[in-house]
Amino acid sequence: MFFLTNLNNININIGKNWIKLFNSEYTFIKKKNYNTFLIKKNNKLYLLNKIDKNLEFIRNLKNLIYGLNNNFIFKIILYGIGFKININKNILELKLGFSHIIKYKLPTDINFYQPKNRIPVYLIVGPEYNKVTQVALEICNLKKPEPYKGKGFRFFNQIIKRKEGKNNNV
Repeated sequence: MFFLTNLNNININIGKNWIKLFNSEYTFIKKKNYNTFLIKKNNKLYLLNKIDKNLEFIRNLKNLIYGLNNNFIFKIILYGIGFKININKNILELKLGFSHIIKYKLPTDINFYQPKNRIPVYLIVGPEYNKVTQVALEICNLKKPEPYKGKGFRFFNQIIKRKEGKNNNV
């Protein structure tokens, strides 16, 4: 038996085959596994588990509850001179050195921020861990870092193996 406590401002409805988690901003409906029983009592959510194979469901449920209380934040960095990002509501306009502007539409519950101007660090914020990481991967795949100069998108703590350039030994 597991129990989860951080249920501040989160309402939970439990049905026969589903669980609904919601607060003032977001709503998630998660399908239950057939071997998991959920009970809400005294602001705690108890998970009665018959088999240990349902640990992935429990981990996803913990992530949803954490995401409803505190949003997940993913940092990416854009290296390179002349690369620009314009943020218009849910549409990103990316100038990444190609002959055209790339437009990327963000999902409705994901936000994209640049905390300080003139510093190329961007934050991807949202309540669902899987969506936040998926959006970060899709944006980073638009311009992968090149191995010679390191220009492109990279994750905050990612280390790029740099290649040595040509030798001019004549």
